[in-house]
Amino acid sequence: MTFDSHQQRPGQHTLHIMTTRDKPAHNWRDVAERLTAEQIAQLERMESDGPQMLLEMAQGWAADNITAAVPLKEIAPPAGAVRTFHWQLDSSWFRDFEGTKRHGGQAYVQICGRQQADGSARRWISVHARHLDALDAAAARELAAALAEAADEIERFD
Repeated sequence: MTFDSHQQRPGQHTLHIMTTRDKPAHNWRDVAERLTAEQIAQLERMESDGPQMLLEMAQGWAADNITAAVPLKEIAPPAGAVRTFHWQLDSSWFRDFEGTKRHGGQAYVQICGRQQADGSARRWISVHARHLDALDAAAARELAAALAEAADEIERFD
């Protein structure tokens, strides 16, 4: 069971939440076994609102119910994390996070990472730019400095 935090907007869950690879959910009743009685009653009252909206609501609740049953709230965000995403279950629990951002010319570099349920984290540097193939010398130096600073920051956390 997975959901993709990169595709989520706040308060919205992607459609493959709480599905299995063998049996995708097509309506809210496909995930009913993971819902509380109160949640099922509310969905039954709302059935006239449309099946897609009900499926998304049920999947969001089911994901929240499973996450609430696992003691993940006690795990502190990784050092240097500016933003953390929801916990996800693949073969084990994890959450992605974003760290600091540095500008270098027209580009910026950002530390990103993934935290495991044991609290450990792996970090990497993402470079974001529209035209990296057209840097002048000054922009290249700024980008190189931003990359070096980000690399130093990652090493401080390792």
